[in-house]
Amino acid sequence: MDFSRDFIALACRKGVLRFGAFVTKAGRNSPYFFNAGLFNDGATLGTLSEFYARTLLDAERHGRVQFDMLFGALTKGKYWIVLLDEENYQYAVVTDNRQFTLFVLSRTPEMDKDLYDGILAELEAKQVDTSRLKVTGMLN
Repeated sequence: MDFSRDFIALACRKGVLRFGAFVTKAGRNSPYFFNAGLFNDGATLGTLSEFYARTLLDAERHGRVQFDMLFGALTKGKYWIVLLDEENYQYAVVTDNRQFTLFVLSRTPEMDKDLYDGILAELEAKQVDTSRLKVTGMLN
């Protein structure tokens, strides 16, 4: 994995990885601080996604992981957040400028059915086309 040095260099260049004397929230001393929130522009996120892909492919090539499908944004594009749980940040709904795609993103693998139905109602009130939306996770 020769690209791991490139990842560290990117993290240092963007100020994501800093070295010094830090205290964690748990009260432990740490010689470094990693703030992934500073990977915050399109070019950097694109480079970061390439590192993730290369890491997965390397792991598969060496028999450490097997997969036949990856979930995630595979194309570049501008997405609009049309609905957001601003109180708890448990979900977001994003689409593109043509409403060709529509995703309900959840922080958990399961979503309460009443919450999902409420999200659909809010989207319909905003005149967002939900007809192609398919549930791929668990509703409980």
